[in-house]
Amino acid sequence: MQVTGNKSILKHAILNESFDGLKPEGYDLFIYVGPESFSCLVADRLRKEFIALESWSLDNSDLRDLPEMLKSIRNTSSIIQNNRFRRVICCSGFRAAALVPNALFEPSSAMEQLQFLIPVGTENEILSDEMRQLEARHLFAIPTGIYELITSWFPTVEFHHTGTAMIEYVLSKYKNQHEPLLHINAGERMAEIIVNKGKNLLFYNSFEVHTPEEFVYYILFVCEQLHLNPETLLASFSGSIDASDATYVLSSKYIRHIALTDRPDNYSYSEEFDQIPPHQYFHIFSQLVCAS
Repeated sequence: MQVTGNKSILKHAILNESFDGLKPEGYDLFIYVGPESFSCLVADRLRKEFIALESWSLDNSDLRDLPEMLKSIRNTSSIIQNNRFRRVICCSGFRAAALVPNALFEPSSAMEQLQFLIPVGTENEILSDEMRQLEARHLFAIPTGIYELITSWFPTVEFHHTGTAMIEYVLSKYKNQHEPLLHINAGERMAEIIVNKGKNLLFYNSFEVHTPEEFVYYILFVCEQLHLNPETLLASFSGSIDASDATYVLSSKYIRHIALTDRPDNYSYSEEFDQIPPHQYFHIFSQLVCAS
């Protein structure tokens, strides 16, 4: 792994030979930024294929350091030094987010609505996503320093929340399933849990976790709240987790039917992506639904 600048480590760098960083006008760029990682993904729109990916882990000891870390990352990146992409979508992975029914959503008081549901600092931009398959808006906060930096790089960037992308993908992918499905996207210090039954969203939230026991606790907590039977429930895991990890092994002792998920199948993947397990980077691959 390559240390880039201060407190960032390059995890993966994938570049298909067809990628031309000097002529990005035919590409869509997808960015993920959160407290623990930063990733950028390139899709060739004409070929409907993902052709490049770079990802870094971040030390989130102080969120105020993130803009400087991202500047250092951009200076070494093979992907994001150019700003002439056909379209740029950036998904926030910061936890300050909440779903609000359309009937209760007030654009002029979005800050107050989000603050009522979850603590939000004043140095944040408050944005919202329209949930296409739900009668709801997804309110979320992104640190102002991050928002202004990404916007300075890509003036036409579209901001969304990573939860929006994953929820929309799950509801579309499994719309014909008649039994509840549990989806867990694992970060290095965070777990996002989605439960759906067909096109109905039963649950979505993210939790800060530090141990395998905490991870499993939140899964079982959700099962209890929704009256789901861990003996019969189907659960899929994605993200920074593997079958040999203590977290996965412990989860399998409480949830009988678990598996690592596959990549979203909206687009194809160049052969270089074979070096990455297919359950990783689900949170950025699913961003494609935001571009449709």
